[in-house]
Amino acid sequence: MNIPLGPGWAHPEAYGNPGELHRSQWEVADLAPYPSETLLLDFPCGPYGVFWCSKDLPLERRVESLLCAADSREAENDVEGALRHLAQARGLAPADERVALAQAGLLLRSGDFRGAADVLQAILALKPDFDYARQTLSRVADLVERRNESGSSSSQDPPRDKAK
Repeated sequence: MNIPLGPGWAHPEAYGNPGELHRSQWEVADLAPYPSETLLLDFPCGPYGVFWCSKDLPLERRVESLLCAADSREAENDVEGALRHLAQARGLAPADERVALAQAGLLLRSGDFRGAADVLQAILALKPDFDYARQTLSRVADLVERRNESGSSSSQDPPRDKAK
């Protein structure tokens, strides 16, 4: 894909071809979920990107692109967008520890303790020796227990880890 990047690329329909009309504005971060070999160019009229997306791209590269896209969305305060990218990465690589921790961390920062606990329990079901996930799940449960004791119970409270 060859795509002009950023503002300033207004281009009308030309040569009787409606495909010449620029309808959207794209940034590199918009394409992050689609792993590619990327070449960024600076033309006199503005930045331009060449993105080669291979359907045979290794799974690791696809997951890495989704993690980067989630980071970009979170930096833009688009938590829902970041969570969508992380869920997609987790669907591709359910046993990937980085994905599980990134997703659980964002859920915790968003106050979704139940969702974070579910993610941690899922990775522990696949990787029972993943001690960091077990310790994190235990800490989440302790935090929730303290909240419950102080009278600020939530429907998002996770269950205690039975595998301790």
